[in-house]
Amino acid sequence: MVTFSSEPGNLRSLNAAKYSGLIQSKTVGIAPTPEGDAITMVLGTKKGYSQPAKGQVVIPLNKNFRSCVKSISKTALADTYRPDLKADALAKYWVSYNSMKRVKGHKKKVPVKTGRNPPKK
Repeated sequence: MVTFSSEPGNLRSLNAAKYSGLIQSKTVGIAPTPEGDAITMVLGTKKGYSQPAKGQVVIPLNKNFRSCVKSISKTALADTYRPDLKADALAKYWVSYNSMKRVKGHKKKVPVKTGRNPPKK
């Protein structure tokens, strides 16, 4: 049985210690802003336990797709931070990026095919 979790910093939304944003000292979270106009990467630091105000670093991902993927790979998924979450973080960014394209109206609408019988008005 799969149990889901909605805590911040949990990339897969699974209730497991590996993906938990509360248990791990180093966390990676990718989410759209509350306004829905940008995507941010939130890194949890080791100071998060003793100093909650300094416990998170928010990095806006507002460049083009390739630059953002490169910055995610170099900062959050480097060999010293959390390399085990690389595929999950990039997948979460891909989903968030595509949803932002739809929200902003960049995606073209598919025209309705009329064929021989056009729709009645």
